[in-house]
Order: sequence, then structure tokens, then C-alpha cells
Amino acid sequence: MPAAPGNGGIMPAPVTSNIAVDPVDPSRVFVATSRGLYFSSQGGQSWGLRDLGLTSADSGTVYATSVIACPIDRTLLYATTGRPMGLFKSTDNGNTWQALNPSYPGEPPPPPFPFSPMVVALGPNGSDLYVVDTNTNFFKSVDNGATWQLLAQGLYGTQAVIFDPVNPNNIYVLDSLGLQKSVDGGLHFGTLAASLPGITPDRVQQIAVDASGTLYVGSNSATYVSTDGGSTLTMVASTPSLHSLVTLGDRVYGGFDTPAEAFVVKWDPTGTRMLYSTFVGGDRTSISGLKADAQGNVTLTGTTYSSDFPVTKRLGSTSPTGAPSAFVTRLSPDGTKLIYSTVVGGSKGVLATGLTLDSSGAAFVVGQTQSADFPTTPNAVQPTVPTTSCTRPQNGFFVFPNTGIHTFVIKMSANGTGFDYATFLTGSCGSAGQGIVVDSTGQVMVSGSTTSPDFPVSANAYQGAFPGPPELTLATERV
Repeated sequence: MPAAPGNGGIMPAPVTSNIAVDPVDPSRVFVATSRGLYFSSQGGQSWGLRDLGLTSADSGTVYATSVIACPIDRTLLYATTGRPMGLFKSTDNGNTWQALNPSYPGEPPPPPFPFSPMVVALGPNGSDLYVVDTNTNFFKSVDNGATWQLLAQGLYGTQAVIFDPVNPNNIYVLDSLGLQKSVDGGLHFGTLAASLPGITPDRVQQIAVDASGTLYVGSNSATYVSTDGGSTLTMVASTPSLHSLVTLGDRVYGGFDTPAEAFVVKWDPTGTRMLYSTFVGGDRTSISGLKADAQGNVTLTGTTYSSDFPVTKRLGSTSPTGAPSAFVTRLSPDGTKLIYSTVVGGSKGVLATGLTLDSSGAAFVVGQTQSADFPTTPNAVQPTVPTTSCTRPQNGFFVFPNTGIHTFVIKMSANGTGFDYATFLTGSCGSAGQGIVVDSTGQVMVSGSTTSPDFPVSANAYQGAFPGPPELTLATERV
């Protein structure tokens, strides 16, 4: 893409939202970006703006969010914009654009700050136009946007509209409820993902349908396939950080981030020679704490989503696919061997946030979990999460005092195969442990934040009363 004008002709590259390719001549390409709708007739060798008539933002720049080329009339295109949101049609290869207004009699005007974007799609016949407007209404037009038929309503936060090419009455919508399906051409929708084992609606991120009608569903951890319209799903690949699913004929293509890998490096005292450098764990692994003992062993803790993380011992239940597990791993002084590698899981995942060692080299870890079945020990200070309900009301639209997240504190056994102790440290509204230290006598201090007025405090605490209005407070406990 060419550099945008302004600031001496150099500005950050525009954000690309969508690409459309001419169905007859693939060298003709349209690209919707945050700085206008661009067109190339030379396969991307040169570019020009094609946004005359598209609504511009206050800055005077067109924010194009999508563009669709009609497969049966190459002069016909549709585009959507944001800031403000709008739907447009071009009948002259994008040289000029006219606004379309999908609506029904008496429909209220769109809200000033819509909760739903404008989403447009062409039906399997290549001519029927479908639109979800900013009022969450689903419309169909069979005459290129001249007239509109109201179909379903209440499709909040729609991200995609996909059709079954074998049966056009089957329409899939990905919205704030997850994956929805209509079997009557869009008149009614029912939530599909809620009934699919292992995939909650909020985890569905991408959908696609191939030429045979096979449905592909991408979650935040894996891609699934269904040959029966979504009634059952089979996992076909682990695809963390999935951004897109696209079908071409009977093939499906996915785009996702390359997962980050954790590493540990040891230098000599002068910093001029690397003594060792090693990767640790499988993909999607992060390290949140690292300490060396007097013998040169390195102990590290962190969080992993990897199915192939090196494990010498598992404690607690196995975290489900897509949920994190905490780990405590010890490397030999030369970085060539695992002394131990313990993974701690729970039914809703476990995060490790801090690590310390005492003078004997014993490892202490603090972290956070939503798992009520986190494995505590019988002698724990707080063996279970509170059974009382959080009494604090919601304060503001986006403020939720009941976090559902609880601090845990563990001391590993000398060989790393178990816990000397493991305890919760929380109140009924939750807490978030973040820091941990141990003094020369073996007393452990933990710090973090809490929204719980009933967070456990000692009788002679410096500040025993919960401060009140602030949503987060700092707490320090000896365990």
C-alpha cells in the first residue's frame, strides 16, 4: 500500500480490514482500509483511492471496513464504512458510490454509538444481498439494495454471515451469543455453539463453510469440523490465536499467530559469554518468575497452554483445552537437564504470577485461578474458596467486583513432586495474588489486590478494615 499523505508524506500504514478480488480478472484488487478504499488494476503494483461518495469520518478520511465484489456482475461492488457506519453500492467498478439504507417502516434511527457493526454478505447465488444493520436487524435484498425484506432481529455484535452453498436456507451467524444457525433463510436463528461439547459461545472466533456444506468452527484454541450442520463437531487441528478461516472449494485455510516460546539464557559474570541458552516447554508458554539457588539450579514458574509441555509430575486436574496451567520447573546448573517439571491444573485453568526460593532452595509460588478444585493440602490456611456470595453490587457498566478469580500460594516439596502446602488466599469477591517473598526464617509474604471486603486479615492488622469504594486494594499476608 502507498504511504498516506501528511506529516511530510510519511504516516503509519493504514489498517487493512478486507480484500476483494475481481472474479474474472484477479489482477484487479480492492482493499478496504482505515484510510480509504484502495484499488489496483495491476495486482498490487500500484494503487489509487476509489472512495468517492463513501462517508468520511470527522478527519475527512474514509474508514472502509469491508468491500465485496459481485461474482456475476464485475461492475457491481458493495462496501461498508465505520465512523460513521454505512452501507454503499457502486455500479461502475468503484469509481463512485451511493448510500443504501436497509430499513423497515418505523425503524428507529441507529444509536449514536452502535453496539453492532454493519455487516454485509452475498448469498450463494451471488446476487442476493444480506445485511445486519447497526440496530441488529437482518435484511435481504433481491434487487441490489433497492428494496429490503426484514428477516431476523437481535443479532448483536455480528462478526460474520456465512451461507451453506448446498442449502441456501442454512445461514450461520457469528455474533455476541456465539455461533447461531437459521434453517429458514434467516427468519429465525438459534444458538448452536451453546450445545456443542467443549466450546462455549464466547470461544467461537471464526466460521467458514466449504463447497460441500461442511462447517468449520474456530475457537480460541482449536479448529473443528462438522458434516451435519453443526450438530456435532470433531477437532481437526490445534490453532491458537486464530484470526481467520477461509474456504476455497473443498479446502479451508486458517490464519493465526505463531505461538510464543519461552527461553532461559545464562551468561558469565562479565556478560560477554553465553554459558547456555535453552527453550523451555511447548508452544504458548510464558515465564513469570525465575530464581537461582546457591548450587546454580534455576527454578522458573509461569503459565502454559501447551499440550506437550515437559512434565515429570501433574498435580490437580488437567486444565481443559484452551485453559492455562501453571508450571514449576527446575533446570540443572548447566541447563542440560530437567531436575523436575511440575504442572498444576484446574477445571477452569491456573495462572502462576510469582516465584521465590528460601535458603534451602525450596520453591514458593503465588498465582491466580478460577478453579474451585485447585489442589490444596489438608493443613491449608484456606483449603477452599469461600462459599458465601459476593455482597458488593456492580459499580458502573464495566466494573464487576465479583471477579471469580482467587489467589493461591504453594510451597513445593524438595523434589518437586508435591506440595509441602497449598492454600487459597481470597475472599468471596475474589483476589489476585501478584508478588511473593520469603525471609531468612522461612516466613512467606504475599501481596496482591482484592475486591473482597471479607478478605482474611489478622487481628492486629495495620489496616484491618476494607477501604470501601476503590475497586482494587493492596493486601499483604503471611502464610
